[in-house]
Amino acid sequence: MRVVLYARVSTEEQAAEGTTSIPEQLRRNREYAERKGWTVVGVYVDEGFTGTVASRPDWDRLMADAARDRFDGVVVLNWKRYARRALAGLQISADLERLGVVLATVEGEVDAATKEGRLFRTQMLGFAEFDRDSIVEQLAHGQRGKARRGGWPGGVVPYGWQIEGTGRTSRPVLDEDEVAWMRRAWEWRVTERAGWPTVAKRLAAMGVVGRQGKPLSHHTLRDVFKSRNLVGEFRWGGGRRASGKYGEPIVWQAEEQVLTEDEFARLQAVRSEVARAAPREFVYPLGGGLFTSACGQTYGGWYRSDRAARRYRCHSRRWSPVPDPERPRCDCAHLAADEMEARVWGEVVSLLGDPDRLQALAERWLAGLAAPSAGDELRQVQAQVAKLETSLTTVVVDYARQGFPAEVVRAATSAIESDLRVARERLAELQVMDAPPELGEVDRSACHLAAFARARLEGADERLQARTLKLLRVRVEAADTGGRSLVVRGSVPLPAAPAGSQMGGES
Repeated sequence: MRVVLYARVSTEEQAAEGTTSIPEQLRRNREYAERKGWTVVGVYVDEGFTGTVASRPDWDRLMADAARDRFDGVVVLNWKRYARRALAGLQISADLERLGVVLATVEGEVDAATKEGRLFRTQMLGFAEFDRDSIVEQLAHGQRGKARRGGWPGGVVPYGWQIEGTGRTSRPVLDEDEVAWMRRAWEWRVTERAGWPTVAKRLAAMGVVGRQGKPLSHHTLRDVFKSRNLVGEFRWGGGRRASGKYGEPIVWQAEEQVLTEDEFARLQAVRSEVARAAPREFVYPLGGGLFTSACGQTYGGWYRSDRAARRYRCHSRRWSPVPDPERPRCDCAHLAADEMEARVWGEVVSLLGDPDRLQALAERWLAGLAAPSAGDELRQVQAQVAKLETSLTTVVVDYARQGFPAEVVRAATSAIESDLRVARERLAELQVMDAPPELGEVDRSACHLAAFARARLEGADERLQARTLKLLRVRVEAADTGGRSLVVRGSVPLPAAPAGSQMGGES
């Protein structure tokens, strides 16, 4: 049998004690395959990726190769190596079984072809999930204890600081090189009242680069200089992704400072002097990739607070402290948002509010529609739905007879339920395709849509415009850099139309 070897450790496991290393996993996997007389045809490794989800870079590559029939089995050290959540593990097992690929574990070998084997597999996946949760809890408590002692618990080191020592002795200390340019930036900003773009250009001229080796942007500088890390105050466990399950955030004070409290207060006062007006929530109906510029890039929404103006700006016009000769800025003008949106929306309302134009589109669409009979695929999907429903009932009954708790039954049936949901959705689509709408029915829909559009869409606000344009799959192209000529494309979905069909129009 052709087999491949798979090994994985997560970031949490790398930090924990007693973790089996990648080389050791592969060695034991290979010895196991050789004892079985199997031929090893490939190796897949995910280092630093969690096992709580089914998608990981090398595992995804493994599944793609499995679909191409490049091997017959996968060898892993134990259940923890390929899944750390019972639900993810059952999904992976179901995917491999569907492809006819055997999953072999060096530790805890099981025959998943039997009901006893599937029960044992579910139990082992549950233990793997419990073990992972225990590791995360231990790490969280350890990191919090280290933060309370003034040590560095981990994470991205802020600008102006570096980590001295390793392990238990690591702590944040000043990075003199970064502190030097940060104090220069503070002088320019506070003393000269220079804007952040000007500060960024001056730093770039001095040869200062960020942690990624690129010149610092004014956005990065603005974020760096509003953090209380500058006065040596650090916070752990209170970020946006913090769950709060391990306690309140830990705040501690370092012995050194990039800026004094007085200097930090003066900097924040300057920021307040030129702060933008109260934040406003703007909606850009043509944003999100709907609006393409003449140079082939997309326009994004942009607000100039000093001019109180909403604009659309081409992505190739973005500011950079140092011009990139390989990616020069384009000549696309900044376009007034109100004008562009009024032109596009006016055309959309004109089309949707005109029943004659809608009926003409419908007739053209129906004339070119050759709705294929669902035929064989419909019967196949009906059989697939029936088979999955039977399988789901069988699993639930078997597990209930053996007295397993509800959470185990849910985990065991989740993959089947997922496949059943997809199959039912496809069945509904095929049943609609077998009964395409009549011309009179489409004409009535067009008249109804026109009456609705005239009543509701005139004078619509930006939010309703954005939802409508998304529904109609509108795409706008600027034929020139000044936005003088626009091409608007979209489609009008019909309630009675076969799945995936639409009336297309261009203006």
